[in-house]
Amino acid sequence: MEREVNVVKQTITETRENAEEERDKEARRNNIIIYRMKESAAASAELRRQDDFDTLVALLNKVFEVSYKDGDIKRVIRLGKKEEGTDRPVLVEFRRQNAQELYYGKPKEAWMIC
Repeated sequence: MEREVNVVKQTITETRENAEEERDKEARRNNIIIYRMKESAAASAELRRQDDFDTLVALLNKVFEVSYKDGDIKRVIRLGKKEEGTDRPVLVEFRRQNAQELYYGKPKEAWMIC
């Protein structure tokens, strides 16, 4: 009986781990990373975040010819530690996967202008 209980516990644990992994994969499907987007020279982190967001919205509107709709973007963050003279990659989390596909569907040349 104890052996059967352990098997059930192990199965439950594995199922939870698999479900968590699937949720994580699903969430990452809504992300893109933009390289070489210039960093703001603003002094405060809040102003730099706002500058990144504004630059990203302008990029989406002008280059990809896709109008930004309020709520399309969940968050925009720079990856890595800030260092002078380098531009960190930008992680963009979209709320929906179809929004991310609109931008990824554009030609590679459009992504190279940052």
